[in-house]
Amino acid sequence: MRQYEALGDANVRLAAVADSIPFVAEMADMARGQHRQWFETIFTRELPTAAAARRRTLAALYAVADQPADTVIANGALLGALVGRNR
Repeated sequence: MRQYEALGDANVRLAAVADSIPFVAEMADMARGQHRQWFETIFTRELPTAAAARRRTLAALYAVADQPADTVIANGALLGALVGRNR
């Protein structure tokens, strides 16, 4: 969690310039792909098996993780319900 807190502002700044700097855009795309893969690996047993539901749940995990820690904690129940609902 500390890594997210420490690098969050830098990631926002990099995302803001990604459209104008191709190298930054490439790196951002690669990082997003790795982050999504990490979610899929970590949560593989909890994720739905149906492809569409799995994609939606991974997108929700990714979106929630892109929030400050207090927001992530507050949304924990919502996320748990989403994972359970999409099974």
